Amino acid sequence: MPCFENAFHIPPHHSLEQVRIRSRGGVVMEVQWEHREYAADGHFVARYESYQALDRDDRIQRNGWSKYDPGGRLIDHGHFIISGNSTNLLDDA
Repeated sequence: MPCFENAFHIPPHHSLEQVRIRSRGGVVMEVQWEHREYAADGHFVARYESYQALDRDDRIQRNGWSKYDPGGRLIDHGHFIISGNSTNLLDDA
């Protein structure tokens, strides 16, 4: 499983729970994840949506993530850093 804790900068005393994963094949392979972050005392901190897509014809890879506060407001977003062959999240789906 990819290290979402590092990608989302989750503090060591918080936990990250995977809520959902969806994937689809075809010309564009795509995987989507949803995670929830909880503090050490168990209260809900944030929700994350992330994805990785690979166009099989052009070998173009896209990825990204969004962070939402408990009220559903977007508070941060970014892309997964691609370095070497250990960052292809599609391999782990």
